[in-house]
Amino acid sequence: MHKLISLLLWLYSICLFAQKVDSKDSIQYHKKYPEFFFVRSSLESDKDFFVYSVPNFLLNVEQNNVWRYKFNFNYGNLGLGFGYSPDFLSSNTQDGKRGISTMQMYEVRFLKDHWMQELYLKRNTGYFVRNSEDFRESLGFTEPFYLLPQWKVYQYGTETWYVLNPNFSIQAMYNQNIHQIRSAGSWVFGGSGKYQEVDPGQVVFDQINFETKEGYLQFNTGYFHSQVMHFWYINGFVYPGLGFRYSNVDLSQLDTYDLIRRQNELYVNLRAGTGFGFQDQTWLFGCQVVYEQMVLLCSFSHF
Repeated sequence: MHKLISLLLWLYSICLFAQKVDSKDSIQYHKKYPEFFFVRSSLESDKDFFVYSVPNFLLNVEQNNVWRYKFNFNYGNLGLGFGYSPDFLSSNTQDGKRGISTMQMYEVRFLKDHWMQELYLKRNTGYFVRNSEDFRESLGFTEPFYLLPQWKVYQYGTETWYVLNPNFSIQAMYNQNIHQIRSAGSWVFGGSGKYQEVDPGQVVFDQINFETKEGYLQFNTGYFHSQVMHFWYINGFVYPGLGFRYSNVDLSQLDTYDLIRRQNELYVNLRAGTGFGFQDQTWLFGCQVVYEQMVLLCSFSHF
């Protein structure tokens, strides 16, 4: 089972080519920058781990890092992003006891009027067994943790947002190529999908490799609001969702038997955030904090 708890801290500032806006580009609630190149950095806490329950034992596998750093480059209706797990943060220290973990992420974002679409690819490498003490006698290792350096996780995903109120610009909150000049809010509908593969790269315990394939489908409805006070703004949103997850786990034992565990889950997801900052016709800076939590409602598994 894979659970996700993330805390995002977005720190953004204007970089190049900001241009003053002519009055004819102004509209009632927001106006567009004609030429705008924007770089945003973000710090994300994403604890990636898996728990496998088999007849003879419980296996808890996780990565040796917590914080991930992301860069986003936005121009017009297009955004590009890159993320990695930096070693200079203390919680990401590769101390050798838990092995070396890495993360790379690439994303593309499209925005048009009421609609926003995001595509992303993520690759995690290097895990360790959290409950290594349970296997110390059977495996005969002396290190504090049993390492899985070849364990890899691939994620392919997409997410869609649609805004109902034309006076509220979701681009002003995400790409910042539109300036929200009056307070406004809107109901937002969306959905997301994700496909994930776990490639252990080696036979692990009892000659079982734990190859895993998972899919997620989620639908969200929430409210977004931006409160503007002259050049200062405060925004926030609550974006709950209902999702379905399926997984196929290969528990086949090498040269002994074939066994595939199929599991279906229904879950709720809550995403909420708030931010503040300064924005005029030339400059923009601010920060935003986002919290996300997934809660399992029910689960059914079979072989």
